[in-house]
Amino acid sequence: MMLFKAAKEEQWMLVEEIVKLAPPEALEFTNPENNLTIQHMAARRGTIKVVMALVNKNPYLTQTQCMTTNTDEFVNYRYMVPLNFAAVNAPFSQKQVLEYLYPITRDHMDPATGDNHLNGEDGVLLIAWLIEADLYGIVLSICRQYPVLVKDMFSGVSDEFILERMMKRPFTFLSRANLMWWERCIYPLIEVDLDCPHATGVSREKNTKKDEENPPETSKGSALGEGFWTNCKGNIFSFSFRHYLMLVPHIKALYGKKRVHTEAVALVKHVVTCLNETIDKEQQRKYFRPNSSILYTAIKYGTTEVVLECLRTFPFLCHNMNLNLKINKAIIQERNVSIFNFMCKQKEMANRNTGDRVTYVDSNGNTILHYAAMLAPPRQLYPVSGAAFQMQRELQWFKGVESIVLQEDRYLRNKQGHTAQFFFTGNHKDLMKEGEKWMKDTSGSSTVAFAAAFTVPGGNISDNGSSNNGVPVFLDKKSFMVFAIADALALFSSITSVLMFLAVYTSRYFEDDFLKSLRRKMVIGLATLFVSMATILVSFGATFTIVLGKRFLWAPIAVAIFGCVPVQLFSFSQFPLFIGIVRSTFWRIVFSKRKLPNIIKRDPSRE
Repeated sequence: MMLFKAAKEEQWMLVEEIVKLAPPEALEFTNPENNLTIQHMAARRGTIKVVMALVNKNPYLTQTQCMTTNTDEFVNYRYMVPLNFAAVNAPFSQKQVLEYLYPITRDHMDPATGDNHLNGEDGVLLIAWLIEADLYGIVLSICRQYPVLVKDMFSGVSDEFILERMMKRPFTFLSRANLMWWERCIYPLIEVDLDCPHATGVSREKNTKKDEENPPETSKGSALGEGFWTNCKGNIFSFSFRHYLMLVPHIKALYGKKRVHTEAVALVKHVVTCLNETIDKEQQRKYFRPNSSILYTAIKYGTTEVVLECLRTFPFLCHNMNLNLKINKAIIQERNVSIFNFMCKQKEMANRNTGDRVTYVDSNGNTILHYAAMLAPPRQLYPVSGAAFQMQRELQWFKGVESIVLQEDRYLRNKQGHTAQFFFTGNHKDLMKEGEKWMKDTSGSSTVAFAAAFTVPGGNISDNGSSNNGVPVFLDKKSFMVFAIADALALFSSITSVLMFLAVYTSRYFEDDFLKSLRRKMVIGLATLFVSMATILVSFGATFTIVLGKRFLWAPIAVAIFGCVPVQLFSFSQFPLFIGIVRSTFWRIVFSKRKLPNIIKRDPSRE
């Protein structure tokens, strides 16, 4: 009773000490208050050290089933092993416990129904909890072992659907990870082995008896064991990654992110494959019917990997006219580049074979170009910094969609009598005004006038009888040449910067100007501004060295150190803006180059 009381009060250090002294058989007793063993209570709220201590003392505790009837939160659960209890709190604190228990928990039959903890209703609930905890590797292992679970989910036997749950978790996929620039550089170099411990744990024998000769293994198959962080292999970087870089907390966290991304994609592929193999074509079409919200939900949440896997496995989704119109509308409204390019590529390949090119028009006379003319939802605009960036991104989308429509189709009017261009102008007039204000404010605050002072350090030679009259005194010094070159560059770059920002400030600010014209001027202005600031500091440092270099030997070092400070401050504050402008202006970041000529085919009955 002392053990259960300590566990109830969550005194886990005391529990660990009591376990060391208690005989193994005593740990199998159940608490009369809730019919749970100490292993169940530890799996639910305890630490990994306590759970491992219990398993090491009595390996059969992982197989103990308890009938939960006295607690309201478990009133509907029947015979449950500690693994299920760990899964309940896995999204909050028990992920390590769950990763440890899963490989060492054997299948155990429910005497009342014949199900076990990985099958039937308990298996479905376990999968739901594991998805909430982002433990997709374990879910994948369960789905491979019990494919009937996946089939039941698609056939309506269960109320829980893996795809629907995955669609609402975009943060578990790379497409919505929002990695920092240094993370994007390191991310491709990290290798994640899908043959993780979840799939290579202890073999699960379907029996209810203890195997005296081969007791369950404890920690060898655990994700917390020796092989947990040895999933990177095959090259020199992987060797360094395993032994050194994983000691860096940020790198370790990035590895964890990629592991979740990789396992989530593998799970989606497995589930979609099961859907393709277990139900017939008619059921598949019914599952993805036009009035269904499955793909629309995935597009809305931004789970690009889920949508792309469905489109690859079921090509009819790209060619069904009613469904295609709804998918295209959602893709364009949510500004999903990857999915739109994929659908364009699929239609391009199909059109080469059939010659049937169609412009979809809905019941209101709107084409996909009208959809592109709508203002993007706020959740799509906010990640783009600056109203001018947002306006440019909207223009890129509109021009990109316009490029796949025949020229005569671009002027089609909907039932309100509006062309797509008119629709775009009306929807984006406020954003264009904000973009104009943003550009003027940015150019105004970045304007720096630099007057080059040609009063050379040390003065000039003043000897009327000498041929060197008027020549700078320190002309032969190398530091003087540095001063002269830096001074000239500072003057030219400063004047260029002022002219570019002035051109931005006095621009007409038409819609098309936001696409490239204003951006090019801003790129040149920021680049020359940075050069002017750097060269001003270099010329000042050279002057300081010429004048005081002989008397104070530390002068050049001090100037170099302090001169780097404003340059670095400017770089940190303006360099991200500069890179963003360059990428959005000179790199095609919205659409790949593709043109799809179309033949108009109207169907007013479509929604």
